Amino acid sequence: MTGADRRQQPSLLPPVRVLLPDGEVAGRLVRRWQTDAGQWVYTVALRAWSSRTASTGQDITTDMIEIDVPADRVRPVPGTSYTDVPKLHRRPPAPPPAPPRSAC
Repeated sequence: MTGADRRQQPSLLPPVRVLLPDGEVAGRLVRRWQTDAGQWVYTVALRAWSSRTASTGQDITTDMIEIDVPADRVRPVPGTSYTDVPKLHRRPPAPPPAPPRSAC
């Protein structure tokens, strides 16, 4: 099953609790990724209202929106497995090139 399949069916994504600046909400964990600075960020899907007039003909409907959240603001739900959630590690920096050897 692809990531797109999981996003189409939010119930296939594992639940999490997200600590937003104004309170805690329920969400679904889409992926985990690491910034170039080494910080972990979680992409979380939250249920919200959105305008889908162009695609559904409805002015306002509920939809899943994705936001990036610092990892320390996301809480696991007890008894939930997160092993199938994609985890994207940053690439380690390339080593500096060796200095040129002098022909002595």
